[in-house]
Amino acid sequence: MANPKGSSPEFCIQSVLWKEYMKSGSSAIKRGDLREAAKKYSLALDTSRYFDLTDRRSIESLKALAMVELELKNFQRAETLFTELAGVVESLFGPNGPEAVDALLHLLRVYETQGELRKARDTLRQVLTNNPQIPANRESPYLKALQSKLTDIEKKIGS
Repeated sequence: MANPKGSSPEFCIQSVLWKEYMKSGSSAIKRGDLREAAKKYSLALDTSRYFDLTDRRSIESLKALAMVELELKNFQRAETLFTELAGVVESLFGPNGPEAVDALLHLLRVYETQGELRKARDTLRQVLTNNPQIPANRESPYLKALQSKLTDIEKKIGS
C-alpha cells in the first residue's frame, strides 16, 4: 500500500528543505543581508508549492518573501506577493479573517510607498467596510488611526 503524501519520503524531504530555507532566510535578515534572505525565502516559496494550498507553510513563505521584497523596495514584486497572499488567506479563512486584514494592510503600505493613492484608498476602504475584525467601538485607537489614514489619503487625491 502506498504512503499518503504527508508521510512519503519526498514530502519529508520537502518539509526539511522548506524549514532550512526559512531558517536561512531569517538568519540572513539578522545579518542584514536582505538579498540573501529574498533568495532563501524564494526557495522556501518554491518548495511550499509542493504542499497543499491549505498548508501554513505556503502562507508563511509568501508573507516572508513579500516583506523582504518590500524592504528591498522591489515594489512590483512585493505587490504581486501580497496580492497573492491576500487571495490565499481570503480563500482559506474568508475575507474577514485577521490574516486577510493583515495582508491588505501590507498591500496598503506598498501602494502608499509607490504613491498609488487611489489603490491605497480602495484597499483601506475594503479593510474598514468589510471586516468585522475591525473594532466596533468607534473610540478604538486602532479604528481611529485607520480612519485618519483614509481621510489623509482622500485629501491627497481630492476625493
